[in-house]
Amino acid sequence: MPSDTSPKNPKSQPESGENRDPRESDPVDAPGKRGEDKSKQTVENDNRPAKLQPPQCRFVCYEDNRGWAVAVAIEAGQDAQSVKQGNNELHAKDCRYILDELGAKVTVEFKGGHPPQSFQLLKEDKKEDQFVMFKMRKDDWNGEGRKVKTLSSGEYVVFAHKSCGKRIGAPSNEPEQCRYDDFTAHFFSVSENNEKDGFKNCPLPFSVKRFSLKGQRFPDDSDLGELFGDDAPQLDDAEEWWEVSSIMVGRENGGKVLAKFRPGEKTIAEVLDECSGWFFVRIYDANVDLLHSFPFRRAKGLKNIFVNNQPLGEVPPIVPTKNGHTETSIQFEGDLSARPADDSNGISNGICKVTEKENCFAVLPHPDNDGTKWVLGSGADCVEAEILLPRIWWKFIEEKEKEGDWQDTPIKMKRQAFRRAENEKIRIRFSFRIPEIVVGFGDFHSSNNPTFRTKLSKDRKTCEAELRLVYFADYSAIEKPLPKAIYLHVKLKVKDSDVVFSIVRILPDPPPPPIIEPEIGKGFSRLELERAKEELYQEGLIAAAKAAEEFETNKPVLYMRILFDDKIKIKIPFDPLRKFMQDKKNVEKLKAFFKKHFGKE
Repeated sequence: MPSDTSPKNPKSQPESGENRDPRESDPVDAPGKRGEDKSKQTVENDNRPAKLQPPQCRFVCYEDNRGWAVAVAIEAGQDAQSVKQGNNELHAKDCRYILDELGAKVTVEFKGGHPPQSFQLLKEDKKEDQFVMFKMRKDDWNGEGRKVKTLSSGEYVVFAHKSCGKRIGAPSNEPEQCRYDDFTAHFFSVSENNEKDGFKNCPLPFSVKRFSLKGQRFPDDSDLGELFGDDAPQLDDAEEWWEVSSIMVGRENGGKVLAKFRPGEKTIAEVLDECSGWFFVRIYDANVDLLHSFPFRRAKGLKNIFVNNQPLGEVPPIVPTKNGHTETSIQFEGDLSARPADDSNGISNGICKVTEKENCFAVLPHPDNDGTKWVLGSGADCVEAEILLPRIWWKFIEEKEKEGDWQDTPIKMKRQAFRRAENEKIRIRFSFRIPEIVVGFGDFHSSNNPTFRTKLSKDRKTCEAELRLVYFADYSAIEKPLPKAIYLHVKLKVKDSDVVFSIVRILPDPPPPPIIEPEIGKGFSRLELERAKEELYQEGLIAAAKAAEEFETNKPVLYMRILFDDKIKIKIPFDPLRKFMQDKKNVEKLKAFFKKHFGKE
């Protein structure tokens, strides 16, 4: 028996779906591309024409400019004569029929003599059924989700009625509006042992992990399914194989069915052979109900992917240096070609450049360059990949209308301006999931440092945290004048280590102005005093010159004494006969003093 299909006593059962109740099961997602004639499809490696299935439909969800919606999607190659919900006829948009409401029955009538089919999402007589769950392809909740019966692992959108009550768990992002009154779209990221999450008045159905693919995965950020390399993936063992009737493997881009077989008859590796591309696996029960479906990609020849010489999936957050981010390297190791997806010449202008290593690229440091897209291989079997670099950026926000640009060097602020900040905020962007951050002036052993939760950004590709500066206005670290700069730091925990970086540099307070006191010796004449005073004016020492006017005559020598921080820094005598300071070195010393402490001569 092949290693990637391990059924436990699979039953030989009929494949027709005539006896199933569509209200009790999920609509089937049959293979194929919308608009493609199914009657013309054939199964590769088999001379017989593919067996036509009854027309199938599926419930999907997606987001548009009016919020989250649920729609009926009809399988490729089948033309609907009408789709009605109650007495209202639904109209197609992008090959999907958006529901007017979630509770009413949907009836689909087909052309070509197929009998009509009816579906219903919610059972009106059961309060616990007042939610509908959809499995999303990727962890950014973008694209299309498919209706499921249980939550196992991955990302889900749950349309929950207000009767479900408050959310029990701590979601990473807030619920959003949907098209249906009394319903809200909630976001769930489910991992193992995550069954405590749900709603106050109704538990969600969690189940153990069922069917999955195993093999060498490369955890890129594409929503096209898992990426596998040189070796084709295998179907993982599952206790539910006994209810599987058939397995279908095909190409996603085109909907072409490559093989349909029973558990134990073939492996995915045998079906794909040396082929690369974007594929699907769909698993059906005896009633032709879809038990599980997942897309995946296979890049023949790919051995590994490295980011900054670290294997993809083990790359730590990329923290900028004191001068900002540097170039980030991405290397594709293996017997295949690689190039940026948006540049057929191999170099994406303004985003990356090639290096001396084969299939190695240097991504330039810019906040718009973090999301990189690649083409692996060539010809019809090329594979798309997406790598989101885990670089960190932040911006200063004075008001809603006045947002700064993303930057990677600490924001410079004066201490008093920092303390007076009322509406000013800093937004930090992470290209990876992190639940919370800690912010403080460096002593992270203290429990006084505030914690800020993160949430997904609008595009759900990145994660953001926002902190108001007014929160730190009364911190003891900035109560007194600063002799040197201090930094506001951010700490986040990734796996078992801490990552710390600086986002604000609070400048040192300017030194107090020096006290300039003329000292008068004996025998100093009025004329000599006037000359000395003029010398002071010429040197820009206005305060000393004005003070000199108040001194008596008949003094032999005029001295200028500068006190700084209550200490005598310089005592310079003037030669009133020569109209300049007695020693030219004194002049240079004086200029150096002012330049050092005040940035001017």
